[in-house]
Amino acid sequence: MNVSAYPYKIVNQKLWLLLGFIFLMITASIFFWQNSQVISKTYQLQYLQERLTGLKKENQSLETSAINENSLASLEELVMNLGLEKVQSIIFIQSLENSVVAR
Repeated sequence: MNVSAYPYKIVNQKLWLLLGFIFLMITASIFFWQNSQVISKTYQLQYLQERLTGLKKENQSLETSAINENSLASLEELVMNLGLEKVQSIIFIQSLENSVVAR
């Protein structure tokens, strides 16, 4: 066995172990970072879905109240509260084609 080649073999082996360990640490770091990103986005998606459900319920409630407030009964009640009277007869004003309005 060549004595001069032996130390290089140990250094080469240690270098490969160090590079393997660094590669393993980088791979593990990337895995954990991706995993935390997936978990974060999952929670964000769940929050947004709950918010969407709440907004849909609120929208439906607002549509129902808008329909109720614009109903004929509601408008008749508003007319009664304003003290307006019901029209008995309608008379239309007819103008001639050649007439001019003056003050």
